[in-house]
Amino acid sequence: MALFEFYMIREWEENMNYSLLEKSHRENQLDSLRILYRNKLSDLNKVRVKVTDSEKRLKVIHEKFEKSNQLNIALQHHLDRMRQLLSDSKAQITFEEDYRLRTNYYISQMSKQSGSTTMALDWRSYKGVIVSPDCLQIQRDRAAGLMLELSRSGFLCFAFSEDTIGDMERISDGFYKFKNEVFLLKWLQAQSVIPMVLCSSIQQSAWFDLIEEKILWYDLCGPENIFLGDDASSKLRHYDLLKQAKYVTYADSSFKKYLYARKDAFFLDANESGHLKMRFN
Repeated sequence: MALFEFYMIREWEENMNYSLLEKSHRENQLDSLRILYRNKLSDLNKVRVKVTDSEKRLKVIHEKFEKSNQLNIALQHHLDRMRQLLSDSKAQITFEEDYRLRTNYYISQMSKQSGSTTMALDWRSYKGVIVSPDCLQIQRDRAAGLMLELSRSGFLCFAFSEDTIGDMERISDGFYKFKNEVFLLKWLQAQSVIPMVLCSSIQQSAWFDLIEEKILWYDLCGPENIFLGDDASSKLRHYDLLKQAKYVTYADSSFKKYLYARKDAFFLDANESGHLKMRFN
């Protein structure tokens, strides 16, 4: 009986020890789960903070975008109004009036301009002198490209540019940019050279008409209302230039309808002036 009790007590002790071990194991597991939960909760809070910050930044960006979009709309409306005002202003001035005003301006500036217009430039060492007066930016870019190509063929070329440093700026051998039309006009008048003038719009005629002897090259490019004008006198000037010009070129096949009077007019790509060089040579 005593032996039975001994085994019973021992079994009970072993069961108690197992229960304690199992309890300890479960407590350890529970502690691990608590730590994992706290870590996950901390990570979740960090994510929430990042999301909140991102939402704030997105809100600021959205508000800036809305303000910028409103500003762009306002600026576009302003530009539209300015274009309309410019269009209305141009419509009120006829070509004849514009021509008279430009001519008087050049003549008055030539009389006012002091100083020498002498340039240390021997034009006689070149095949000829070619000039492109002031015009729209799209026409300036085309003219500058043509002048550069022709200067490489031995011509002395001048192209108008508002970015010119001083009255005249040497870009490369035989190629110059200028922004003072009066300066160049006085220089040409003082020479015995007969320049070729690249005309891109009828408005330029007020400038080159002050050159007594010249060779006219009429190049149709840019907006049609620029080289055609808006009234009857401007269109008459266009056809007059077609008759006067020794060379007539065009930048777009759609312009051919304005060139019936000149069957010898030819298409000219600004990037390919080989045809032009051959004719000028």
